[in-house]
Amino acid sequence: MSLRTAHMGYIYQDLVTAVALVDVLLSDASSVTADVKQVDDDLFDDLTIIGAAGGRSRIQIKHTNQDRLLSQRTFTGDGRGLRIDRVITSILRDLKENGDSNYAILLRDGDPDDKLSTVLLPVVSSHFD
Repeated sequence: MSLRTAHMGYIYQDLVTAVALVDVLLSDASSVTADVKQVDDDLFDDLTIIGAAGGRSRIQIKHTNQDRLLSQRTFTGDGRGLRIDRVITSILRDLKENGDSNYAILLRDGDPDDKLSTVLLPVVSSHFD
């Protein structure tokens, strides 16, 4: 089994983390934490950013080795660790233990399939304040 996809995912995570660290240098963020679970069954452990004004953002980054359509299966199965009930449980647990936060899942997938395109919109900005 090849680990190429896993390694590519880490490259994307490293790039997003590097951008967040630049925000620390520019005083737009006060801290950046990568790869640390902050609650039990934490699905947003890839990156936590504390803004200079105190806001908190949690980011999970997922990579795929192909530009496949983003499908409903992504959020109903366990294959990518994004089953919607687990995502929501993770968010609620984190909110209870750590207070108000923003949450983002960054995916390297193609456009959503027809079912998902009715409820998902592409993000125009990459800033998560």
